[in-house]
Amino acid sequence: MKKHMTWISLLLLLVLIIAGIVGVNSLYTVDLDKEQSIEANGIENITISSDITDIYLSISPDNQIHAQITGIASKLSDYDVFLVSDNDHLHIQTLEKNAAISSLSLTKSVGLHIDLPANQLQNLTIRTKFGSVYAEQPLTTENFSFKSNLGGIYLDSYAGQELTVDSGLGNIQIKKLEGDASLTTSSGQITIEQWRPLNKQNKVQTNKGNIEVGITSSSQALSFLFYSNGLVRTDLDASFTTVPAPLSQIGMNRIAGKLGEMTDHPAKLEIGSDTGKIIVKKSKKFTKS
Repeated sequence: MKKHMTWISLLLLLVLIIAGIVGVNSLYTVDLDKEQSIEANGIENITISSDITDIYLSISPDNQIHAQITGIASKLSDYDVFLVSDNDHLHIQTLEKNAAISSLSLTKSVGLHIDLPANQLQNLTIRTKFGSVYAEQPLTTENFSFKSNLGGIYLDSYAGQELTVDSGLGNIQIKKLEGDASLTTSSGQITIEQWRPLNKQNKVQTNKGNIEVGITSSSQALSFLFYSNGLVRTDLDASFTTVPAPLSQIGMNRIAGKLGEMTDHPAKLEIGSDTGKIIVKKSKKFTKS
């Protein structure tokens, strides 16, 4: 009985300590505004690393790359942003002091805002643990790669050779996508309003989430395969075919076909979900932002 009461007392003490930390973090806050800038000339590759903060991308109004941390933070924590240039490669990294303690806050709201050069980037790479990426302006790079444990990605428009997204739980939402893509999330939803693939292997995959994609008309030939244990539906003006199912897809709902005039090397599109709904539809004519 005494042992049982001891455990209860320890548990109550732990709850009180956590509640106290949450209270201090929520009541004692500071407005955060820190910025670093660097000349954009010669920068062709950018890597961004930020464990917790969300990342907001926009186009630079001048010939500089700006990285700014803003928001409300606990007085128990502090943030820094670092810009390190290695020839044509710029590394942008945020650092939060006392991250474990400051995460126990009801009012914490911190974001990393980055102004990118308009047209000169070859590779943009973003790595986060919990943060998401947002961009309300059109982005143009040769290659764009995003990886996060929990965060998602929300883009107004992206044009480039290839977009690669790998998220554990986050959603993937893109209004306009021009280029090849590999988009994967374990449990998130995937939505692409307008997509015009180029000429490579394209893959959209989620385990539990739903997928909705709008394919725009293009002279480029497209070979496609959609499969899920859930609903699979399309209204594409395509020639539908039957292809053998691998063991992992036996019993699934499947739609396969070809769109446009076939060539020796058509673009390929594979869309799959274990249990989610898949809807692929004709999109209106592709319009650039």
